[in-house]
Amino acid sequence: MHAEVTNASDELPLPTPAEATITWHHRTGGFGDVLVDAVVPAAGRSGTHYWIATEAGAVRRIRRLLLDSGIDGQSVTTRGYWRIGEANHPDHDYGDD
Repeated sequence: MHAEVTNASDELPLPTPAEATITWHHRTGGFGDVLVDAVVPAAGRSGTHYWIATEAGAVRRIRRLLLDSGIDGQSVTTRGYWRIGEANHPDHDYGDD
């Protein structure tokens, strides 16, 4: 699991019964930029399901990267929960376009 935060002070314990490794990424640019970089090495792994939820523009960039690398769209779930500069962005933005 990859999570983007402003800095180390935003890292929170995320207890889970699953065996999960959390990689914290500290934002150095725009929302999602470090997550795009994190997805690049993972793109193309068969048998993986990708679930991405972040700022709507970043969701679209990450989804496009995965699909362009040959990942089947059925293996990618995306949710844009907010959009920079837009009040009341619908949290059902699936990033499909």
